[in-house]
Amino acid sequence: MNSCVEKIEKKYGDLNGCVSVVDLNKGQTGLGLSLAGNKDRTRMSVFVCGMHPQGSAAKDGRVRVADEILEVRSLNVFHFLFSFPLSAESTLIVFISN
Repeated sequence: MNSCVEKIEKKYGDLNGCVSVVDLNKGQTGLGLSLAGNKDRTRMSVFVCGMHPQGSAAKDGRVRVADEILEVRSLNVFHFLFSFPLSAESTLIVFISN
């Protein structure tokens, strides 16, 4: 088994749903993701709340509205998104709840 997959399964294996690794390249319209934080301020989480139909994520089809973004480029997404811009190529670890 791939060591990356093993690491992800170990880190997020207790989540009730599917965890996917999604590699996206920023196109002319960007990734096309609109993100929002959790309504419960005690939980530091980021969700996809909208998608631009011409963005890389919508064209790829693996990320959907309501998915939780866990990591971007191996960094905790909550701290990352508010500190650094997304690069031209981003690897997202996405939680898809059942």
